[in-house]
Amino acid sequence: MSKRITNTEFINALYDSPDIETKAAAKRIYKHIVDIFKKELSKGNAIALTGIGTISAPKTKARTMKNQFTGGTIEVPSKLQPKMKFSLAFKQTINK
Repeated sequence: MSKRITNTEFINALYDSPDIETKAAAKRIYKHIVDIFKKELSKGNAIALTGIGTISAPKTKARTMKNQFTGGTIEVPSKLQPKMKFSLAFKQTINK
């Protein structure tokens, strides 16, 4: 199984960039990026990241589900379902 990079490791990787002078600055940048994603996706907007792909949050339909234990029905409201579609160029780059 592949290794999972934690938030701290990601922030440290940002800090390793020559343009970012402190770990605190790297942490602020990371937090700001995440905040932008949350804000835009909650509005239903897609985020196009050139060279990586597109992050979107299409709205699912409200539906009725059956509870397998009781046999009753459950109303599931519509909601935004985040997803990421990677670009072909990005897929080719990581598969070299």
